[in-house]
Amino acid sequence: MLVGGPPCQGFSGMNRFSNEDYSRYKNSLIITFFGFVDILRPRFVIMENVRAFVSNNSGMVLKLSLRAFQRMGYQVQFGVLQAGSYGVPQSRRRVIITAAAPSDKLPSYPLPTHCFQESGLSLSVKVDDVLFQHKNHQLFVGGSAPLEIVRVEDAFSDLPSIEYAKVENADAILSLKACNEANNKIYSYSSPKPLSFYQKLMRIDGVSEVTDHVCKIMSALIYERIKHIPQSPDADWRDLPNKDYVITYYDNSNTKQTLHIRKLIYEYNYNDALGRKVGVCPCFDKKECYFQENTLIPFCLPHTGDRFNQWRGLYGRVDYNGFVSTVVTNPEPMGKQGRVLHPFENRIISVRECARVQGFPDNFRFSGSITDKYRQIGNAVPPPLATALGREFVKVLSS
Repeated sequence: MLVGGPPCQGFSGMNRFSNEDYSRYKNSLIITFFGFVDILRPRFVIMENVRAFVSNNSGMVLKLSLRAFQRMGYQVQFGVLQAGSYGVPQSRRRVIITAAAPSDKLPSYPLPTHCFQESGLSLSVKVDDVLFQHKNHQLFVGGSAPLEIVRVEDAFSDLPSIEYAKVENADAILSLKACNEANNKIYSYSSPKPLSFYQKLMRIDGVSEVTDHVCKIMSALIYERIKHIPQSPDADWRDLPNKDYVITYYDNSNTKQTLHIRKLIYEYNYNDALGRKVGVCPCFDKKECYFQENTLIPFCLPHTGDRFNQWRGLYGRVDYNGFVSTVVTNPEPMGKQGRVLHPFENRIISVRECARVQGFPDNFRFSGSITDKYRQIGNAVPPPLATALGREFVKVLSS
């Protein structure tokens, strides 16, 4: 069996630079993948990619992929699966292409094991105005399944707080050095026993310490913004107050610094071509925009909100009673993926929290820097989804 996920940067809708040379190069690696299939001729092949893979270039890449499998003599099928339907607190739709040699039976797609919100179960795709869906598609309609939905609370509630990010410590003077020191700390679970069945699955092999419970360190300005985001699942940057004040903090060398947080100025002394006063930044004509530095409300968002659904979800908190939209390789408060802030703490979600959302057990170790660890998790297929797919292949091999 050959399993792979050719790089998806050029297909992903979250990538602002999908047409750049680097992304185009990454896209071309799909040809390399088919080269391995052609040389190795495995009995079975699984290829995974983002949902936008289907619509890229009007479905051209998908059609070429299916044709390549057929030319090599394989039976082939494709479908979109929702990882949340297999027991992770995350909405993550992925295209799964499976292929089998002529002498083998092509496995079915796995049935949903967990309930999931119906809005995340749009799994059909349209190519050349033809609607496609795998044969088990109807079983996903309505979101019903044998097991209840897994929520963020099920994944997070036994993980310890990170001291500097506690809301009750929000008025303390920020120390970036202390934040970095917190990332070298070994934590114990906040509860000696799992508080949910999902946590029981995560805490296998008698793990007693929480590893990789670390976060990217934000700048003093970003931390100040996060502090002002209410603890509400629908809160985001639009809840930030517009005010002018000065903060004090300690940098990485423990030197005391001050930062002037500035008020976003909406009313500009600006005349249009006819000499009339314009009440807002001249970005209304889409030709220029006045840069404002160190504003609590990120200056660029109000100026472009009319084009991007008001940047809904930026600087948003994860819904504790819901699920994460999609775990990505580089969680950023200003990233297009939306809500990445912890539900109750003033920080982005940690490496271990991302791993749990993906379904990695707590004994799984990631390597490299914090950025590397986020990338490894965000690029992965959730293990519960991989397990569900694997069981279907076992059925075929056992029959």
